[in-house]
Amino acid sequence: MTTNYQPSAYYFRRELRNAKTKDAAIQVGMRAILELEMLKEWVRSKGMIPPKLHVPASEAEAKGWTDTD
Repeated sequence: MTTNYQPSAYYFRRELRNAKTKDAAIQVGMRAILELEMLKEWVRSKGMIPPKLHVPASEAEAKGWTDTD
């Protein structure tokens, strides 16, 4: 059986849209974070450093990455 390509984000977004409760949405978010962490661990195991492309403002501020000009 063949399927059309749909990235994992499609399924996570669909689960978030269909979540009936806040707790259900939190569980989807936690699974998405776990997937991200596991992917980054895999990248690091290959000797690479995963880039930081989209970070929360709180992380950028805590790490001094904010533009003060």
